[in-house]
Amino acid sequence: MSEAAPLRPAATLVLLDGPEDAPRTLLLKRAAQSPFMANAWVFPGGRVDDADHAPAAAPGFPPELAQIMLQRSMGFGEEAEARAHLVCALRETFEEAGVLLGATDATDAVVDAARRRLLAGETTWDAVLVELGASLAWDELIYGDHWVTPPVERRRYDTRFYLARVGGRGAAAMHDAHETTESAWLSAEEALARHATGELGLAPPTFWLLTRFAELGTIDGILTWAAARDVIPMAPAVLPLKGGGVSIVLPGDHEHPT
Repeated sequence: MSEAAPLRPAATLVLLDGPEDAPRTLLLKRAAQSPFMANAWVFPGGRVDDADHAPAAAPGFPPELAQIMLQRSMGFGEEAEARAHLVCALRETFEEAGVLLGATDATDAVVDAARRRLLAGETTWDAVLVELGASLAWDELIYGDHWVTPPVERRRYDTRFYLARVGGRGAAAMHDAHETTESAWLSAEEALARHATGELGLAPPTFWLLTRFAELGTIDGILTWAAARDVIPMAPAVLPLKGGGVSIVLPGDHEHPT
């Protein structure tokens, strides 16, 4: 048996919007040529970069937030690692979806131009924040989930999921037309219904979280649940089928080995 691929640290940001009792989440469709979860609908997110660890990438970061994260047994060895995951979640959401979770006086056109330069590798995240005079909404991020890609996959990620109420800041959300090719604000119920018909393929963690959101029903309910739950790493199980092929079994299913 070949050795499992190493786990890469990653972070995802679940954006919540809409009426309190009819929440919607932003979903992005991964590109067909993506080497990981091609064509799957996911929340914005990606791999933690080395630059995410730099203090300049996290202006205004409150040290007590890192302490809270460490106290919630997230498996981080130090504050810098915890901070880097939050930076990654914010940066990837800006890159992939065009949503800056924070405040800026810059016009939409200036923000969009900065995003395009960042995607093209012509600038850096910390330089963008300075250019936009952005104040990031650190205190609005709530840690809510942790998923690990199973060993059978060629690319594996150790991903922390954060949640935030986006409000009017999500109005201009748009996929980047490179890593993601479609975007939509959907209620959990609609996304799950479209997944059931095969119209929309949800990644396993996305499916699991949306199922919880449908049960909780309100934005406050979702955020309260995320803030209070005892988060443990979860991984889908990939089980062989008798007729060939495999079945992906999520935690909580009676067939899951845990």
